[in-house]
Amino acid sequence: MRSGLLIERDQWKRDQSWLIESLCEPVMFDFLSFSLLSGALKLDSRDPEKFKAGKWEPRGWQWVDPLKDVQAAVLAIGARLKSRDSIVSETGEDIEEVFEQISEEETLAEELDLDLTLPSATKPTGAPVDQSTEDNKDDEPSGGAADSKKTNLAVIGAD
Repeated sequence: MRSGLLIERDQWKRDQSWLIESLCEPVMFDFLSFSLLSGALKLDSRDPEKFKAGKWEPRGWQWVDPLKDVQAAVLAIGARLKSRDSIVSETGEDIEEVFEQISEEETLAEELDLDLTLPSATKPTGAPVDQSTEDNKDDEPSGGAADSKKTNLAVIGAD
């Protein structure tokens, strides 16, 4: 079922790309050119090429197994194989809007004196083991605050 769904979504992505390249971009560029030339749109230049670059955000989809996909995204970001922007774009969201929402949420939580930290931070299943943490386990007593801090740092990572 997942395979058929992925094939269908790939076709929709191709259709969206075709529509953007064949219709949206040419219409937007013509609109921009005519608006600048007629004076209806006032920008700091009358050269439409300067404003041609845009980012189209076609619809994206949540995957069939979101837990594995989120784990894969976290690992890809951590390994610097993908950017947060590309992962967010895959779902049809805009990274700036996501960051703004997160910022607003954190500000509101702070105003209301709410703690938004997750009750337990654990590594995603199948995540590579942080050898530096594993190698130093024998050096410290278990169960202490140092153990807790080390685990959290290994999970969150030092970006």
